[in-house]
Amino acid sequence: MSLIDLSLSGLSEPGTKLIEKISDAIGVLYEPTRIRKKAKAEAEAKRTELISRLELEGIEKRAVERFLKRETKRQENIENITMQAAQSLSESDNVSDIDEDWIEAFFRECEDISDEQMQMLWGRILSEEAKSKGSFSRRTLKLLSTISKEEANLITYFGKFVWQANKLTPILFTDENGDTEGITFDKLSVLDSLGVIQQGIGYSLTAEFTIQVQQKKKYSSTRI
Repeated sequence: MSLIDLSLSGLSEPGTKLIEKISDAIGVLYEPTRIRKKAKAEAEAKRTELISRLELEGIEKRAVERFLKRETKRQENIENITMQAAQSLSESDNVSDIDEDWIEAFFRECEDISDEQMQMLWGRILSEEAKSKGSFSRRTLKLLSTISKEEANLITYFGKFVWQANKLTPILFTDENGDTEGITFDKLSVLDSLGVIQQGIGYSLTAEFTIQVQQKKKYSSTRI
């Protein structure tokens, strides 16, 4: 049975191509929304009937109901994230081949993400991987699956301080009051603990990025 039930109506050609590639990896069924709603109602009735026919009682019945509820929610999360990714692709985007093992790893890490804002983030990751294979390693996916919404917002905000010179260089400027636009030492410590940056004081840094602050503290990013 197909794992994803999406409508292709209104999607760009690259968006449609992305869903087709996911279909090759995990299975996709395309149907209009009205059919999906009807099918969902019918599936709910069949689920109740199935549990009844199995003559389950007590803890067994509750276990089956919990399993089905959990997997249904995961399915909804997978579909929402996939649609976010497909809708973000424009006609000018080129969709590359995505490794099937990567796709399976991706959905394992995000199937329990139900927050809408976090689903948008995961949708962006999927669309960027579709445009440029290898953009996100499995280690990165593992890290992202463990961060909170607040931590994700901090990482996104931190990205605005990255400048392109000969190489990408995050730079923090301080005003006369020592303010660094909300990037405090505590927040740098959070980014450090997440593995986004690494502190390095008093020695030469070899990592790809260097953050220079007025107080002579240096950080470098860890490429994940």
